[in-house]
Amino acid sequence: WVMTTVISAHPSNDWVVVDAGAKAVSTDCGPPQVYHDLQAEPASSSDSQLTYTCAGDEHGIVRSSGASDAKLPRLGDTLYLRPGHVDPTTNLHTYWFLERDGIIEDVCEVNARGPGS
Repeated sequence: WVMTTVISAHPSNDWVVVDAGAKAVSTDCGPPQVYHDLQAEPASSSDSQLTYTCAGDEHGIVRSSGASDAKLPRLGDTLYLRPGHVDPTTNLHTYWFLERDGIIEDVCEVNARGPGS
């Protein structure tokens, strides 16, 4: 999972900007799935109507499917991205934060990261 925050939203748009781009999540095997919370599966929630598109190194775009009941996240909302390919996404980060029930239980350093590791 990659946690991201909505940093720009406008009511007339069918999309919002998040602070997770190519430097945060790999898209080599397709875009990540978007979740409002870690307990919901996209297929059983409105999250299945949200899609992620990389918008550069630092930002991503989360779009609504256009369905009438699709709810866009609001400015400041936290979203969770499930990468399509975990290995290269892990390689982009220095630490894993291990969370359970909303509490960070441990922090693990990613030792083998970067090119040629």
